[in-house]
Amino acid sequence: MNTRITFYSKTAGQNEDGEVVDAVRTNVYSCWAEVPKTNTKDFKVGGKSYVGDLQQNGQKPLESYKDVKTFIIRYHPKPPFDNSMYIDFNGLEYKITELEIDYADKENILVKGVRIS
Repeated sequence: MNTRITFYSKTAGQNEDGEVVDAVRTNVYSCWAEVPKTNTKDFKVGGKSYVGDLQQNGQKPLESYKDVKTFIIRYHPKPPFDNSMYIDFNGLEYKITELEIDYADKENILVKGVRIS
């Protein structure tokens, strides 16, 4: 585990006049994580892509690929984060899509996120 990540939530904020402003970031939990490298197989997985009416190699166009990362963190008995939160990783924002907690061995928590910025 060699990468620092921060879990945070976004809540609607108000200014002095009571007007609703953009979401306010609130850091919830910061920890060390391991981010496995992307395999070549994961890079090539895709459905159909069309250029005009022609299909190319059965792969999706580049615009349809999403930057999905899996973060492996140490087990926490009551994680202070959930699927409604976000992850800050290398200055990029990831929306949490899945959590898998290892209740049997109590070693790791796998968190999957999709990049949104």
